[in-house]
Amino acid sequence: MSLLARFFGGGSTLDTQGGHNIQKESALAKTTPNAISPSSPPDWNKTNVRTAPVLTQYRPISWAEAEALTTQATARETQSRNFDTALKALEKIETSDEKDHGRLRRYQGHVAAKELGKLKSNAALAEKLHQMRPGYAALSHQIESAEIQASRQITELRNKYTALMY
Repeated sequence: MSLLARFFGGGSTLDTQGGHNIQKESALAKTTPNAISPSSPPDWNKTNVRTAPVLTQYRPISWAEAEALTTQATARETQSRNFDTALKALEKIETSDEKDHGRLRRYQGHVAAKELGKLKSNAALAEKLHQMRPGYAALSHQIESAEIQASRQITELRNKYTALMY
């Protein structure tokens, strides 16, 4: 196996009977186990965002509790800005991943199409070579006939000269 084949993969034989090994399940498999899709939506209960409990009815709140909630709200606003920045970065990464994924599949399609073209050229040459076989067989027969005829003439000459010498 060549170095390039080892590096890039390949070297397997093709099915010449029109078969395939394209599995729908593999082609449509998630790119990562936790990818969100219609068949695997997020766990709604675990993905809800709630930092503080919901106040469902009136209750008195002390000054100390109000100060603590204010401090928590300020910290939470900072966390929210950081989360927003991180999500924007993750979205950019996903967008780049999607572009690269598409480019890779487009390239792989191009390679597959060119491979088919190369094999078509090989098949055309093989067909041409098979068409030439009768010509080669005829040439071989001509050479064999010429060899037999030359051997016969040499034998006749030998016999003729041998008869003259004795």
